[in-house]
Amino acid sequence: MNENSKDAIALLEEIEGKINKLYGDVVALTPDSEYNAKYDVDNKELQKELDNIEKKIGDLQDGMALLNYLRGRLVAIKQSIASNRSMLKCAEHYKKAIEFGYNEALVRYNWGLHDKAWDSRESAITNFERVVELSRADSELGKKAAKEIESIKAKKGGCFIATAVYGSENALEVVVLRSFRDNVLFSSKIGRYFVSLYYAVSPPFARLLNQNFILKKLVRKCILQPIVNFCNLKLQKNQSEK
Repeated sequence: MNENSKDAIALLEEIEGKINKLYGDVVALTPDSEYNAKYDVDNKELQKELDNIEKKIGDLQDGMALLNYLRGRLVAIKQSIASNRSMLKCAEHYKKAIEFGYNEALVRYNWGLHDKAWDSRESAITNFERVVELSRADSELGKKAAKEIESIKAKKGGCFIATAVYGSENALEVVVLRSFRDNVLFSSKIGRYFVSLYYAVSPPFARLLNQNFILKKLVRKCILQPIVNFCNLKLQKNQSEK
């Protein structure tokens, strides 16, 4: 390896450090972060530096391997910056729509869908929970938002107390509780707040129950089963009154 090649490798390693820092800054961005044009400038400057170093590397295999690896990372960072810029612009417009008085529940629901598509799960959950709070008694939007929350938290490895206790989201008892949520709890503001609270605190308790069979059995028999029985009776009464 000649001196030029050694210098080129050293420069590549130095650039790798800069790329790692830029990557960390970009990954840390959230939908509420302000766009910083410096990230785009830094990305372009690093690409130029790599182009200049390529001339010094020659046919050195290790150098070309590292060079192409770093180029790949820069492309990924560029895409992340563009994606985040789109998220910020989208959030900006949605916020203005709410400020000007447009239907907040509808705005938040679509905002949540976009966050979910961009894998910004915490922001998506926040928006969907707000939809649940704002939903009218006859609104299907709140029910759809609730299902989105369940879906996101399930993908995160989360679980809800009833699902943990009865073993499946399709268990009859869980179906009864879900129906009670949709047809009774959503009909009042207090009920919707309770649903939001349940979504917030349920996953940690569910994990605890999954680790303790005796506690799970106790919760099922002494707490959830009476609740399921009550919900079932309430649903039957509501159905007979229609």
